[in-house]
Amino acid sequence: MIKRVILLILVMYSIPIVVSCVKNEYKVMWTGFDIRIIDTSENEKTVIVIGNIVNKNTFGIEIFMEGINIDVTNKDFGIIAECKAATNSFRRGHSMCSITIKTLYDYSDNYPSGSDITSLFKVGKIYLSRYQDDKNISTIDELIYATKNISRTVSYDWFDLHLMDNSCVGGQQKFEITIILSDETVLVRQTNNLIME
Repeated sequence: MIKRVILLILVMYSIPIVVSCVKNEYKVMWTGFDIRIIDTSENEKTVIVIGNIVNKNTFGIEIFMEGINIDVTNKDFGIIAECKAATNSFRRGHSMCSITIKTLYDYSDNYPSGSDITSLFKVGKIYLSRYQDDKNISTIDELIYATKNISRTVSYDWFDLHLMDNSCVGGQQKFEITIILSDETVLVRQTNNLIME
């Protein structure tokens, strides 16, 4: 009798018990972006209500990438002892190829309406999570490089662009932001009309 019990135990451990171990994986595909005008003069930025006069010395644009989550979950099969609780993971499906900022009014003598003024902006802050900022990136080129070369599990979907030039003639201004993604998708948004002084 004891031999049968031992044999039964050995058989149970030697036969793989196959079950489905699900790790939910999602690919985040950017489909657009939203913008807010911000005042960068304070440690805690202020969102400017449209219609307010904007200080050209503390002008910034906050960008939120918008997207959809595509389920790319693979089901792994294995011994029950190896199965873990289901988890969720997200990775970017895109990288950025370029970010361009164009003025739609005469910005200055050197930058008439229609000019590319991207070089006048720097990256102010990147929100990797609710509590973490990437302080190693300060230029738009560095941000683009990061989206192409740093782990796809890092989102880079929320960041500020700060105007670093005060040669603006003032008065009515409006800007157009274009972001081109790695699959050649072109995303475009315009600010509302602003009064800069």
